Amino acid sequence: MHGAPTPSDFGTYQRDTVRHLLERQAGVFALLLSLSLALDAVRLYPSQEFATILRRLPVQIGVCVAVFLLLRFTRFGARWPTLLGGAAYATIAGFGGLLLGDLGGFEGPFFYSAYILPTFVMMLPCRFTERVLFTLLMVAAFMLAFFLPHPEHLDYPLAHIAFSYLLVITAADIYFGHRSMTLLRERFTMERQLEAHSAALARDNDLLEERVRHQTGAVRSLLDRVETTRHETRTELARDLHDGMGQLVAGTRLELHHIERALDTGEPLSTENLGYLYGLVDRLDRQVREMVRELRDPSAIGSLELALGKLKDAYDRMPGVHIALHLEISQEPEEPVREAMVAIAREALTNAIKHGRARHIDVLVHEEAGAHCLAIEDDGSGFDGTFALERVATSKATGFGVLGMRERAEALGGTFGVGSSQGAARTSAPLVAASARTGARVWARFPRGVA
Repeated sequence: MHGAPTPSDFGTYQRDTVRHLLERQAGVFALLLSLSLALDAVRLYPSQEFATILRRLPVQIGVCVAVFLLLRFTRFGARWPTLLGGAAYATIAGFGGLLLGDLGGFEGPFFYSAYILPTFVMMLPCRFTERVLFTLLMVAAFMLAFFLPHPEHLDYPLAHIAFSYLLVITAADIYFGHRSMTLLRERFTMERQLEAHSAALARDNDLLEERVRHQTGAVRSLLDRVETTRHETRTELARDLHDGMGQLVAGTRLELHHIERALDTGEPLSTENLGYLYGLVDRLDRQVREMVRELRDPSAIGSLELALGKLKDAYDRMPGVHIALHLEISQEPEEPVREAMVAIAREALTNAIKHGRARHIDVLVHEEAGAHCLAIEDDGSGFDGTFALERVATSKATGFGVLGMRERAEALGGTFGVGSSQGAARTSAPLVAASARTGARVWARFPRGVA
């Protein structure tokens, strides 16, 4: 039961309480009266007094047994326990008055048994009007049964004292019985309110427990995302370091190798070689600064044409290297695609110059079937693209260039491939005739709408 108790709730509780009390009283009375009959048989049989008791007492025992059975096993007893109890009280009191009136008047202690009759009703949780009615009915039944067959009992000179005591006891029992009823109602209300509060507390505890589980799951999910982001950030930073500074370090190493070879062979060195080396170091310094600026503000890369133009200018300064840039796009790619294209182009240019010894490199950006495409072709020594991709897939690659380019493309939902510039399978059209090229080809394709 939840919320404040209603009158119907208390009525049901009151009816059930009255039923259980009357049931127990009827059982106890039947047992005590049976015991009294047995004791009277032992002490008074055979006598006129026992004959009188035998006419009255079994009726009272039978009434108690009948009331017990009706209350325990019938729907009438469950629905009308107070009415059944009041009728039973009056019947038992009446037969008790007949018995005690036959056994003697005020000279003996028999009349004073009437003093305990109101206490039986006092224990019942019934309404005030019912309490008054049943108490008076029970006392009146006893008095009538006691005096009507024996009016001579009224001639007793001190009878008024007995009547006064009976009146006071009846009034006191009615009052205290009503007070007990008030306390019972308050107890019932407090119990139901406590049940309601306990139920509300249980619901709040369940809700709090559910929130704790949800928050715990959210925290765990957040930690997982943080760890994933941390891993992705470290991977991205590793690619940036490789793609950004790796090329310049490779160019510096290559130029130092040329200088070392010239020194070993006695070839003359010009200031152009040292100037180019100084230029590489300067570009390395600028690259570090640009990487720091991009880490602080990724949007600093600018437009794709500007970024690829800077990349072309940096590699064009290398002796014997010529880079041609072709942009055939009507719409600027999204920022993530822009960054990925620049990084892939930088790595592909470095590989073409460092490993392929390429002298002429074409960089093409164009649109194709709702996607932005990047292709880098060179005239270097070339390599087996399928073999390179297989080594990347099986983690057998000795470098991270091809792996980084592939990761950048696939992270944005794109595709990536490498192969010979004379290969048959191509995502983009070749820039020049296949017969004019013997080098490598790197391509990447990005869908539009990348967030």
